Amino acid sequence: FAKTWFNFKKNQTLKRFKKNHFVFAPLGGTALDYAVVGSDEVFSLEVGLNRMMYGYGVNSQNIFSYAASFGQTNMAEIEQKGCRDIIADGLKHFSHICVRDEASAHTVKELIGKNPAIHFDPVLLYGFEKELQTTPVRLPKERYLLVYAYDTHLNNPAEITPIRDYARKNGLTIVSPGFYHSWADLNINVNPLELLQFFKQAECVVTDTFHGSVLSILTNRPFAAFVRDMNANKMNFLLKSLGLGAAKMQTGNELPFILTQPIEWAKINKQIQQERLLAVSYLQHTLS
Repeated sequence: FAKTWFNFKKNQTLKRFKKNHFVFAPLGGTALDYAVVGSDEVFSLEVGLNRMMYGYGVNSQNIFSYAASFGQTNMAEIEQKGCRDIIADGLKHFSHICVRDEASAHTVKELIGKNPAIHFDPVLLYGFEKELQTTPVRLPKERYLLVYAYDTHLNNPAEITPIRDYARKNGLTIVSPGFYHSWADLNINVNPLELLQFFKQAECVVTDTFHGSVLSILTNRPFAAFVRDMNANKMNFLLKSLGLGAAKMQTGNELPFILTQPIEWAKINKQIQQERLLAVSYLQHTLS
């Protein structure tokens, strides 16, 4: 019941946020000057084939992608599901293709013989510096360890116990913003901008999601990440590309060691700034 009520309130919170921050215009039959596909697992076949993500039915002569991913979908699965031709023919009509991980780049190369650009997730691209300074939010008064994982994940006692032990030993409250975990001390509904603030003020983060890792990096928080089969390609590439492989956690028992390892944030932030320049250059080129 608590989880259901939490998710009902979450739905209301996100509805308000969408109403206040997004404007949706009807497409109708209007031709679009440009159409961008992305980001995240827009090319994945995990929940089926979405033809629009490969440009079908999109009324534009200039379709390109930014930070798109096949997720865990590989060529064997594409072949097995009989989707090779429809995906390849769609991608051939893109003016430019940009993906977010090496596995997706290899798949594009195999499908259409072209090497796509690889750029960071748009959350890292944008940075949210202004929002991190101006978004009002009520944070816990206690020092806290932030847990960020889907409510169907991170419920194994072998993973929970080390997290709780680490939090108790270090005097930290366990806070789960955005997802309900019965074993957390506090489960809090937040909108996306408030979520940034919760990451920024956390003592440390434990996550098993791609964006949990991205937000930890963006806010320069010590973090430990379980890499799951469902997100291994993009998670491993993200951590490797920023020299953060040491944040990857195989078992919860590694948690105390991982969270006490120093991270060269100045070096990582400089690399992110350089990548932003390259990504913006890519976007400007596609729109010229």
